[in-house]
Amino acid sequence: MSFKVLLYPQSLFYPLRLLKAQRFLEECLVLELLETKRRITQFFPELISKIRFINLLENLKVDKNKIENYRKELYAFAWEMKNIENLKLFQLHQKLFEESFSLNFIKEVPENIILTALLRLILAEDIDNHLLEVAFALKRFSKDWKKLVKEKILFSNEEEVDFKELSEIDREEIWDLEKRVEALKIILPNLVWEEEVQKFDTLLISEERVVEDLKEEVSIEKAFSLSKEVKLFLFNDPINKWLGLPVGERYPIFRQVLLVDSAIETLPKDA
Repeated sequence: MSFKVLLYPQSLFYPLRLLKAQRFLEECLVLELLETKRRITQFFPELISKIRFINLLENLKVDKNKIENYRKELYAFAWEMKNIENLKLFQLHQKLFEESFSLNFIKEVPENIILTALLRLILAEDIDNHLLEVAFALKRFSKDWKKLVKEKILFSNEEEVDFKELSEIDREEIWDLEKRVEALKIILPNLVWEEEVQKFDTLLISEERVVEDLKEEVSIEKAFSLSKEVKLFLFNDPINKWLGLPVGERYPIFRQVLLVDSAIETLPKDA
């Protein structure tokens, strides 16, 4: 049994437990932002053959250089706000602060809901990317340390090293779930969905809260356990309204959710 899925609401396969759904994927739709394709190619080259990217900037006709500059300004702004004097200046004399620092995004971005939504998703992906780097680094450390204990430390069998804590990183929830969902409610209905993409009917998610929220609006028709880690939920009606998507010929009709259980340890063996 395999499905055409939309990775939701993140754009990277983080948390890593999402990899447990790999064998159930016929094709996975990923919403591509500034560095999504490069990051997935770096971390998950084995998945590339199953992935179809939708380049959000091209699809929405957003200038890539402009959004990159806004992103840089946001990080520069955050850096300046680490200084307590700058924070006081911003709070008391915002106009003077804006004259001292180039912060075009403060004036332009809030007036454009598409840009605001894109920047939220871009910053969220940056966080996921940092956490992925930590997850893979910990996995490599675990593997190397176990080898060292086994080969170099005398009487290693008398005292086993417990690495269970390393699996806890994969039980993390994604940051700012609600903000990502709200951003996608703005983005998704504005996309041009190609005919082939309109055949996708399933969400791939890592957060059980998404299912709980959906159940408040649409009743579940059936629920299946595809494996110990992966569950499939079929809803009585399309869940497009919850996604912010109209139900029509130009849009995919989503009625299913593929959930990867957060209680399962899923750090990849060969990371």
